[in-house]
Amino acid sequence: MTEVLGHDCKEFYDAIQNGGSQSQRRAYVRSVFAFVEGVTYRMKETARQYGTGLSKLSAEELFALNDLSIEVNADGEITSKPSYPKFLNNFKFVFRMYSKVFGSTYNLDCGNSGWENLKKANKVRDRLVHPKNVADLDVLNAEIAASKKAFDWFLLNHGLLNLYAQKAVQSNSKPAPNVVADLEQRISTLEEIMINKGFKVRNTP
Repeated sequence: MTEVLGHDCKEFYDAIQNGGSQSQRRAYVRSVFAFVEGVTYRMKETARQYGTGLSKLSAEELFALNDLSIEVNADGEITSKPSYPKFLNNFKFVFRMYSKVFGSTYNLDCGNSGWENLKKANKVRDRLVHPKNVADLDVLNAEIAASKKAFDWFLLNHGLLNLYAQKAVQSNSKPAPNVVADLEQRISTLEEIMINKGFKVRNTP
């Protein structure tokens, strides 16, 4: 899935490098969010499965991971119903749950330009999905730039999240020194890339 969606992102981004049509610009923004939402859904599923098996999550957290909320009905019975968290809230929640189930120290840093660009891009996506007039369908250069930066920020954070999860799993075993060193080098490389792109790295609670 990530390969197909990632190909879409690259194809539409390449198409608009020399201007491109508004149709291609809209397709690029939509492809970015299809990728992000597809990957975060799989992260959510992984957190739910591991969290359930390892008994690391509260009942409330498991309900949220299953996109459910609970309430007491008129008969005094507990019932559940579908829950639809807002995109940005769900984004933070999924990262937090993924770290928790693996015992990882990695925390998503939302105090930098990456998060701000994700919020800006999300507004563009919402505008394209729910247009009020024809002007809402135009995607500006700055909005393309915000979408690309948000995409890059997500990829880097997703990569680090997984590497820190591997590190947490390693801490419960006795991997060979070269395996530990290789993982530390991969983490260091990604963190350096994040810093060079102007993103903060906050990997401890």
